[in-house]
Amino acid sequence: MANPYDIFEIKSTQTIMPGHFAGPDYFNEISENSTGKKTLIYGGSINQSRTQYIVTGWKNI
Repeated sequence: MANPYDIFEIKSTQTIMPGHFAGPDYFNEISENSTGKKTLIYGGSINQSRTQYIVTGWKNI
């Protein structure tokens, strides 16, 4: 089995919207390899842990 991909999506907004996760979800669907961690980096400052994602403020990377 191949190594899983870690997916990173970068958004400039400070407000997290459900649509921001569409790209990584789509990649997960079409990828032949399994995905590892899915991380959204955004313009806000609060880190969050969601069910399928890690949400990180850009100042915390």
